[in-house]
Amino acid sequence: RLSMGPHGHVDAKASPAGKLYLVVQGQVHFRGGDTTEELQAGDSVFVLPHEEREFSESAGASALLYLVMLESYDQRP
Repeated sequence: RLSMGPHGHVDAKASPAGKLYLVVQGQVHFRGGDTTEELQAGDSVFVLPHEEREFSESAGASALLYLVMLESYDQRP
Protein backbone atom coordinates (compact mmCIF):
# COMPACT_ATOMS: atom_id res chain seq x y z
CA ARG A 1 0.00 0.00 0.00
CA LEU A 2 1.31 3.42 -0.98
CA SER A 3 -0.22 6.48 0.63
CA MET A 4 0.52 10.04 -0.52
CA GLY A 5 -0.56 13.24 1.16
CA PRO A 6 -1.58 16.34 -0.77
CA HIS A 7 1.09 17.12 -3.39
CA GLY A 8 3.03 14.01 -2.28
CA HIS A 9 5.67 12.58 -4.57
CA VAL A 10 7.45 9.27 -5.20
CA ASP A 11 10.87 9.91 -6.77
CA ALA A 12 11.77 8.40 -10.13
CA LYS A 13 13.46 5.03 -9.79
CA ALA A 14 13.52 1.58 -11.35
CA SER A 15 13.22 -1.87 -9.83
CA PRO A 16 14.13 -5.38 -11.01
CA ALA A 17 10.54 -6.47 -10.29
CA GLY A 18 7.48 -5.83 -12.47
CA LYS A 19 4.89 -3.80 -10.57
CA LEU A 20 1.16 -3.29 -10.88
CA TYR A 21 -0.20 -0.10 -9.30
CA LEU A 22 -3.94 0.34 -8.64
CA VAL A 23 -5.24 3.78 -7.66
CA VAL A 24 -7.79 3.23 -4.89
CA GLN A 25 -8.37 6.84 -3.87
CA GLY A 26 -7.49 10.25 -5.29
CA GLN A 27 -5.72 11.31 -8.45
CA VAL A 28 -2.06 10.83 -9.36
CA HIS A 29 0.23 11.88 -12.17
CA PHE A 30 2.26 8.90 -13.42
CA ARG A 31 5.42 8.99 -15.50
CA GLY A 32 7.01 5.77 -16.72
CA GLY A 33 9.56 5.75 -19.50
CA ASP A 34 8.17 8.01 -22.24
CA THR A 35 4.58 7.76 -20.95
CA THR A 36 2.76 10.24 -18.71
CA GLU A 37 -0.82 9.74 -17.54
CA GLU A 38 -3.31 11.18 -15.07
CA LEU A 39 -4.73 8.26 -13.10
CA GLN A 40 -8.01 8.31 -11.17
CA ALA A 41 -9.44 5.93 -8.57
CA GLY A 42 -10.03 2.59 -10.31
CA ASP A 43 -7.22 3.07 -12.85
CA SER A 44 -4.15 0.85 -12.90
CA VAL A 45 -0.76 0.80 -14.56
CA PHE A 46 1.80 -1.99 -15.01
CA VAL A 47 5.49 -1.07 -14.93
CA LEU A 48 7.94 -3.49 -16.53
CA PRO A 49 11.05 -4.63 -14.64
CA HIS A 50 13.90 -2.09 -14.76
CA GLU A 51 11.58 0.64 -16.09
CA GLU A 52 11.82 3.95 -14.24
CA ARG A 53 8.53 5.16 -12.73
CA GLU A 54 7.46 8.25 -10.82
CA PHE A 55 4.19 9.26 -9.12
CA SER A 56 2.87 12.54 -7.73
CA GLU A 57 -0.48 13.40 -6.18
CA SER A 58 -2.12 15.87 -8.57
CA ALA A 59 -5.46 17.01 -7.13
CA GLY A 60 -4.34 18.63 -3.85
CA ALA A 61 -5.77 15.82 -1.73
CA SER A 62 -4.56 12.45 -0.43
CA ALA A 63 -4.11 9.49 -2.73
CA LEU A 64 -3.91 5.77 -2.02
CA LEU A 65 -2.43 3.15 -4.33
CA TYR A 66 -2.10 -0.60 -3.96
CA LEU A 67 1.07 -2.18 -5.26
CA VAL A 68 1.49 -5.77 -6.47
CA MET A 69 5.10 -6.79 -7.17
CA LEU A 70 5.87 -9.72 -9.47
CA GLU A 71 8.93 -11.77 -8.58
CA SER A 72 9.47 -12.75 -12.20
CA TYR A 73 8.02 -11.59 -15.48
CA ASP A 74 8.28 -13.70 -18.62
CA GLN A 75 8.26 -11.56 -21.78
CA ARG A 76 7.08 -14.23 -24.24
CA PRO A 77 5.80 -13.02 -27.62
